[in-house]
Amino acid sequence: MSFVDVLRTARTSAATVYQQFLIDNPKWFNHVFAFLEGHDDPSFYFRPLTEYLPNPKTLHFYKCGNKREVYATYEKISRRGDVQNITLFFVDKDLSDILMETYPESQNIYVTDYYSIENYVVEEYIVSAIIIETFHFQYNSVNLDPNSLVSIFLRERVKFYEIMRPLMAWIIYCRRNGYQPQLDNIDLNRIFTWSNNVEIFQSPNMVNLYQHLEECCQIEIGTTDDNSVSLIEKEISLLEAKTYIRGKFELWFLVKFLDKLILALGRTEKLKVRTRISETTALSILGPRARVPLSLYNFIERNLGFLL
Repeated sequence: MSFVDVLRTARTSAATVYQQFLIDNPKWFNHVFAFLEGHDDPSFYFRPLTEYLPNPKTLHFYKCGNKREVYATYEKISRRGDVQNITLFFVDKDLSDILMETYPESQNIYVTDYYSIENYVVEEYIVSAIIIETFHFQYNSVNLDPNSLVSIFLRERVKFYEIMRPLMAWIIYCRRNGYQPQLDNIDLNRIFTWSNNVEIFQSPNMVNLYQHLEECCQIEIGTTDDNSVSLIEKEISLLEAKTYIRGKFELWFLVKFLDKLILALGRTEKLKVRTRISETTALSILGPRARVPLSLYNFIERNLGFLL
């Protein structure tokens, strides 16, 4: 582990975050301490928060590591009576509403409307901006209407949602039955395939999706109740896809779509794209461009409006 990795691990451990808060709290008055889940979360929250701050230097981010640790930190701080600064807590909804999970509720806790913040960047206007700003059609002599490419994105995103629905239904089925599938182990590159025309399909090699998921997620169910999974699939089909599809999965779709689009255009057009977006950089690059959801604006207004 590198020196920087050691420092990052120490800074993002929940216990260290709380200890750092104890050190920082007495230093300032009416500063804003924002407690987040992940390393890239400030990319999404920084802009709307600083719009309500006379001085951006009064904003301090603390990365707790995950949702559970954000709530644990909230519990510790809420029990203290000597907090002289503004504390805000930001968590992803995940599948909590579908699984009927309960967490503390408070005026200073914000929960996303979608599964996670990544879902907010996989939008039509983001794709349009990327195409216009990074493809540079006018400089690359590409005679295409950017809107036609956005239409392809919208079409293929619908197909992605449809293929993802049974996968997310299986995950919900597992969680409702006490299993904890390791979602980071799911490789969507093995589940999906793309055509040269930037069309997405379920891989023909994926004969038994549930068996594959069970193996890669390191759980042993035995026999999946297909009827129960089908009922869950019908249940979530009534919901907006972004509320139940894991944000990291949807972000994978956006990155792959752009990669395949660049390859497809490069076969027929003189296209040079100097800025490429990867799964590891997508949120940090696109997070600041995302439209701020109304619920987040209302949350910030309630908690920071008096500072303006």
